[in-house]
Amino acid sequence: GIILGFVTVCMPEDLILDGQKGIDLSTIEPKDETTSVHLSSCGLTSLAKFPTLKNLRKLDLSDNRISGGLEVLSSQTKLEKLSLAGNAIKELSVLKPLSTLPLTMLDLEKNPVQETENYRTAVFDLFPKLQALDQQDKSGEQVEWDSDDDDEEDEEGEEEEGDDGSPPKKKHKPDSLPGTAAMLGSGGESEDDDEGDFDPDEEEENEEDEGFSDKEGDGNEEE
Repeated sequence: GIILGFVTVCMPEDLILDGQKGIDLSTIEPKDETTSVHLSSCGLTSLAKFPTLKNLRKLDLSDNRISGGLEVLSSQTKLEKLSLAGNAIKELSVLKPLSTLPLTMLDLEKNPVQETENYRTAVFDLFPKLQALDQQDKSGEQVEWDSDDDDEEDEEGEEEEGDDGSPPKKKHKPDSLPGTAAMLGSGGESEDDDEGDFDPDEEEENEEDEGFSDKEGDGNEEE
């Protein structure tokens, strides 16, 4: 569990502190395993005490009252996803201290800065690696903030592809029962197949033919 106040917060890989009003950021102890921090709706106005997390990749600061002071985040050298949606950022200059970060996703929705002229172009120019701004890529296609489709596809690909990287093969269900040939062997045949199937009509015809032949024989003897 997470205990706030004078006790240091224990940080798992994914630290969720959403809605913790009045949280003291200095109580967050930096841990190497922490890759994601959620501080949405915490009433934050400053990030001055936010610790350096050397493996932090995702930071959610949405729905607070942050208007500046983002330079403290410049030490998060692996940060790729940053949400500042629903804050009070008014100028693009506030974002410049973050330009050295490898950001691929940035969310600034519901900030006054969105009204800036050429807003999207300016932000994409500021962050060369940026792939999505306000949950839209450069072409305006929707991109989900929490989407991990790439990871899921990689996992599925690893499961479906062959050992040599060949395309996945369709799986066919086995027959419920093996065929006769399979039961007898690759070249085996049953005795019934060699002797032929019994046909009662054919047997009756054979008997009639034999009877007819006997009568002819008796006639020849009488002559």
